[in-house]
Amino acid sequence: MRQWLRTALILFVGFGACTSHKVARALTLSMPHPDDPAKKVEYFLEKPRGAGPWPTVVFLHGHQDWPRAGGRDFVKWGVLDEFAERGYLAVAISQPGYGNSHGPADFCGPYTQDAVAAVIAKLRKSGVVQGSRVLIEGVSRLLWSQAL
Repeated sequence: MRQWLRTALILFVGFGACTSHKVARALTLSMPHPDDPAKKVEYFLEKPRGAGPWPTVVFLHGHQDWPRAGGRDFVKWGVLDEFAERGYLAVAISQPGYGNSHGPADFCGPYTQDAVAAVIAKLRKSGVVQGSRVLIEGVSRLLWSQAL
């Protein structure tokens, strides 16, 4: 009986921790894909307090079964909020074929690489990224090495 109670308590606390994040205030944005302007790339942006530019963390999701929420999962989980509160410009990109990003899901292939590089270039051009201080954090996929 004690083991059952202990297991139930652990599960209750664990599920509570997963759902305790506040709803993020992240902006949902999109831009044309650089390889096909008829297709769009969805991304989510959470700015820290104060005036930018800021060091930037870009979050890339792994493969998702249905539903393919893309970068929205990082918003839902509170990841963008947490990093913005620490002073980082937090960005989550929905790779092509996921979320509301159009195009083939090429699993970090050239179409995805071009989409990610284009979002980073757009953010740099807008003046919110602090120089070369950009980190890409990927989940469950091998990432490429490319000068951004």
